[in-house]
Formats: sequence, structure tokens, C-alpha cells
Amino acid sequence: METEKVSKKRKKPLILILLGLFLIGIVATFYMYFTRPSGEEIVNQFEAAVNQGDINTLEKLVKGNKEMKLTKKNLEQLISYAKDEPSYLKESVFIMKAQAAIEEKDKDAKLQNPIFKMATEGEILQAGDYYISKEDGLFSSYQIYARPYSLTVSSDQADTVIKVNGDESLTTKEGNLETTIQNLPPGTYTVTGSKKYEYAEINSKEEINLFEDDTFSESVSLELTGEQLAIESDVEDISIFINGKDIGKKATVKEDSIFGGNDEDAELFGPFSTDGSIKVHGEAKFPWGIAKSEPQTIKEDMTSVDVTPKPFADKTNKDQVVQTINDFAKQRIQALVKKDAKIIKTASDNIVKEYAEDI
Repeated sequence: METEKVSKKRKKPLILILLGLFLIGIVATFYMYFTRPSGEEIVNQFEAAVNQGDINTLEKLVKGNKEMKLTKKNLEQLISYAKDEPSYLKESVFIMKAQAAIEEKDKDAKLQNPIFKMATEGEILQAGDYYISKEDGLFSSYQIYARPYSLTVSSDQADTVIKVNGDESLTTKEGNLETTIQNLPPGTYTVTGSKKYEYAEINSKEEINLFEDDTFSESVSLELTGEQLAIESDVEDISIFINGKDIGKKATVKEDSIFGGNDEDAELFGPFSTDGSIKVHGEAKFPWGIAKSEPQTIKEDMTSVDVTPKPFADKTNKDQVVQTINDFAKQRIQALVKKDAKIIKTASDNIVKEYAEDI
């Protein structure tokens, strides 16, 4: 009988302890519930953190969704953009406080917020690069989220390597010249395109801010055609050489030359690099040898290059021309005396033929 009494006495303190812990848990839960920050207080903390450049606080206050990774760099860009655009933070705060007022059904807050005069509640809940919402749960609290953007990048050329913030997104092909990147946090993005040509590598770069867009989508188009130029000459049959290599093409005859060219029909070449690595010259075969133009370095803003050879540019060519003329004069006299045009070796076939007909 004494043992049973002792056992009952031990059970009572244990029950009292458990009951006390349960009551403490309830009190603590209610304390946390009633002392949690309101939506307006969370928004005020966000505003202060942006103004003060407090990245650590922003990392606690702002989240991304499951598909979007919000980085420290994105928050740094938010702070930078808010400094450059003073009205941006003010508008963002008005929007989030309006969203909190809708969640709390706070009529007074709605009357004090001018946004309710310009938009419906549905529009307000879908507005802003950053929005505030209650998390699910019995004792749910407020959380600020970054709204995801989409960015469409296109190029005017196939075989363009497109990168966004240094990460390769697409190598374009015929019929596939664009790509769309989803779930980007609000921020500043560097979009680059690069295409390799035979004589150049053309690069294009665009900086784009994904902030303050009602559609939360942006697009950027990169031009990588490159500048082309005409290669011209005053005379016919001038071979084009690029960096010392014959490309198998002839220079276009200038419109104002004696041969009556047409600049509108000039073939365009390139694009060319303008870093000083590309040199162009022309060559022509004459009876006395090969004449060359001075190599010209391709530079920015060039629209054409004159590759007309200068036959008398150096003493060797001058001597060859004089010798050829003297030889032709002798051969011409001999041909007329002997009545044999084949003696002429220093003239073109057309000239030899004319002398043959005269003889």
C-alpha cells in the first residue's frame, strides 16, 4: 500500500511539469505571433537597407522563387539603381505597402496610399520588381520576393556566340537567331555577341537594366554584320591581295576612270578588322613586269581602298619601262622592214594583230 502512494505522488509532479511546458509553449507562440513585424514594418526595413546599402539585411528580407537564384550581386545592383533613380525606391515602397494593406484588409492604409487611386487591387498585387506577401501557415509572416524577368536576345547573323553576363546562352544558326532566358532577378545584365569572319572578329555589347518594366520582359538585338568596303582601281585587271595573299578577285574600276566604271556596281569586301592587322594592295602584270600598289592598312570609317599600282614608283620599274619601250621601238621597225609582225615580243596580242593586218 505504501508503494502505491509513492508512485502516485511521483506522477503528479511530472504531469505538472508537462502542463507547465505546454503553457509556456503556448505563451511563447502567441508572443511570437503578436510581436512579429507587420507588412509595413518589413517594407520599412527594406527601404532603410537599400538607402544604407545594407546587403546583409536585404539578403534576409528578399527571396527569389524556386526557379530564380537571387544573388548578392543582384542586391548590389538594386542599391546602385535606386541611387541613380531616386523615384524608383519610393514607388517600390508605395507598391509593397499597398500590397500589405490588401493582405491585412487595412482600410486606413488604403486611404493613405495614392496608388489605390490609380490601380485596382489585382493590378497592385501584380506590380513592382519586388513584392510582399504572407507565407503559408498558421502563424505566417511577411516575406519580400523578387519578381522574375525574361530576356530575349537575338542576332542578325548566324554563327554568333551570345553570352549573358559571361555565360554562353546560344550559338545562332540559320532559322534560329534568338533565345529567351527566363527567371532572371531584377538587375543589370551585360549581353555580348561575337562572330568570326575571314578577316575579322566582330563583337557587339549591350548593357540592359531589368528594372521598372510592367511586362517584366525585355529584348535586345545585336548587330554583327560588320562594315564592308569597296576595293577600287583606276585601271582594269588589278588583282586584290589581302595580307600578301591573292584572293582571286579583281578591283572594281572607278566610275571616273577612263575605263568608265560604275561605283554603284562596286563589289564590297569584308568585314575587316580595324586593329591594324589587315593590309590591302593591288597587283597588275605589265610587259615589263609586275607593278604593285602601296599596302594600305584598314582603319575605322574607311568606305573604299584604292589599289591602283604605280608603275613608276621605283627606279627598277622605271628602268624596265624604258627598256620595254626601247625594245618595242626596235622590234616594230624590224617587223615593218621584214614584214613579219611576230618579231614584236613586247606588246599585247591585240597590238601584234594590228601590225600584222597593216603589214
